[in-house]
Amino acid sequence: MEESVLLINTPTTLALTVIALWLGYWINQRVSLLSRYNIPAAVSGGLPVSALVAVIQLIFDREIQFDLELRNLLLIAFFSTIGLSSRLRQLLAGGRAFGDHAGVGGGVFVVPEHRRHAAGVGAR
Repeated sequence: MEESVLLINTPTTLALTVIALWLGYWINQRVSLLSRYNIPAAVSGGLPVSALVAVIQLIFDREIQFDLELRNLLLIAFFSTIGLSSRLRQLLAGGRAFGDHAGVGGGVFVVPEHRRHAAGVGAR
């Protein structure tokens, strides 16, 4: 039997993530161990939703794929704004380890892509 794919569009994916988050808050309120160890609601809600998706895929022999275009956009926005709250004094407190890390990270942007692939950095 040929396996079919069910593609969940962006609005439905977003709605399901909100439901998973609410489920996580509900679970964290009732299971004190999760709150005590600071397990995020997204994790405690995402695990049962992931298990449900896996069971649905097994029962109906149908792959479920989610549209991740919004996720990619939100990841770019999130990681682009992380540095906005940093302070120079905190960055300097990182010392040489921070400088090394920033140098390697900055070097990836400076070196042309074809040279990075030749060196094995960022190879696909």
